[in-house]
Amino acid sequence: MKKRNNYMRYLALIACAIQLSSCQKILDRVFPNHNHDNICRISEMKQTFSATEGRTATFFYNKYGDLDSVVYDILVYGGNFFYYKYDQSRRLIAYEAHYDPPYAFYNYFHIHSYAYSHDGKIIIDTARYREAGSWTQVTYLEYDTLSRVIKETGNVIELEGDSTIIPLTPKIYNYDDRGNLRSADVPDHYDDKINFLSTRKALMFTERNYSKNNVIAATGYNEYGLPTGFPAGLWVNNGLFVVGLPSEIIYDCW
Repeated sequence: MKKRNNYMRYLALIACAIQLSSCQKILDRVFPNHNHDNICRISEMKQTFSATEGRTATFFYNKYGDLDSVVYDILVYGGNFFYYKYDQSRRLIAYEAHYDPPYAFYNYFHIHSYAYSHDGKIIIDTARYREAGSWTQVTYLEYDTLSRVIKETGNVIELEGDSTIIPLTPKIYNYDDRGNLRSADVPDHYDDKINFLSTRKALMFTERNYSKNNVIAATGYNEYGLPTGFPAGLWVNNGLFVVGLPSEIIYDCW
């Protein structure tokens, strides 16, 4: 078995040298530990409201293993149906969050479409919102040398039919020396294990959280160092976690 593994690694290196464009895919298959996208993926996530109440999110993936959608079984205020769309090069080009199913008669939502730079980074996020009112905004993204979003600036370009330009308050994302997000809303209680959002790059981007570790210690971890749930009480008020961090996370790993 050891000889076979060494042989596979040798073939991967040769293939990379011959065809650089396929190198990433080969590394993903032969060296799965180099990127968390290829170790585990979340299949189910549970959130707890109280001692007797909670809800469950099911994660769906496309044939390439990219995150396709996340659907909750019980609706709460905020997003309950999340969709991720890609182009033929498997680049994320759209992200949608809906309060009700998208086909509902009246549905709160925010729908994002993305534009890329020449070096493959999303630099423009055009979003349409419908909540208490409706508006469209354009956000420009800036990155650090580790390809993490660190700043957002932009404008509301339409509000209830009015095209008056309204500047948005800039958002700044600061990371410490350990690679974890810092802000007044994030407690200084990070663990030293793998951030569960890193199981898919789309999750880190849409949640705007590239932290290496988890914001608090988990109640348990799997054999790959990923959290299997968090204690109740920490409300994140963002994206998938409007109710709070998951009390249980179930993964598919290989």
